[in-house]
Amino acid sequence: MPNVPLVLVGTKNDLKYRARNTVQIDDVERVTFEIGACFHTVCSAVLDSDIQFLMIQIAQILKEPEKLLKKKKKCF
Repeated sequence: MPNVPLVLVGTKNDLKYRARNTVQIDDVERVTFEIGACFHTVCSAVLDSDIQFLMIQIAQILKEPEKLLKKKKKCF
């Protein structure tokens, strides 16, 4: 999808200490690179954790995409 910024978001971060099968950071970083995402993050709606951070980061990307293009960041 051209000209659409990608962000990899892990959800249900509140379960990370109870879950048996958690995703390793190496895998997250690899997939982030492979899909050309701008960044990756985790959040939890239950804990209201990092949702505001995510929305702010997305808003900044949409507001000033030329900054990413100047840095030659592949996320569009």
